[in-house]
Amino acid sequence: MIFWKLAETLRNKGIANPSQLKKALEEKMGVSISRQALSKLIENEPQSFRLETAQLLCNLLEVPLEEFLRITPDGTNKTPKAIIKPYKGSRKLKNHSMKNPMAFFQ
Repeated sequence: MIFWKLAETLRNKGIANPSQLKKALEEKMGVSISRQALSKLIENEPQSFRLETAQLLCNLLEVPLEEFLRITPDGTNKTPKAIIKPYKGSRKLKNHSMKNPMAFFQ
C-alpha cells in the first residue's frame, strides 16, 4: 500500500497551498516548479515520483521521506505489469560467466 501524506506534512510545516510551497522552494532551495505541478503533488498521490523531487522536499521540509511517503507490502505479491516488462529478444553477454559475475558490468 502507498501512503501519500504530503498535504498533511506541508500543513504541519505551515505551508497551506501550492503557491506557498512554490515560494518556499524558490526562496530556500533556488528551484522553480510550476504551481500546477505542485498542486498535483499535494492533492493526489502521484503515479510516478522522481527521487530528485523527494530529496528537494525532504531538504525543504527538514523531514525524512517516510514523513510524507510510506510504501508497505499490499499482500498481493504481484508486480504491476506497467513497471516490469519481459525482455523480448536475445542478447549475448560478452565477458559474462558465473565464475566472474561482475564481468557483466564491465
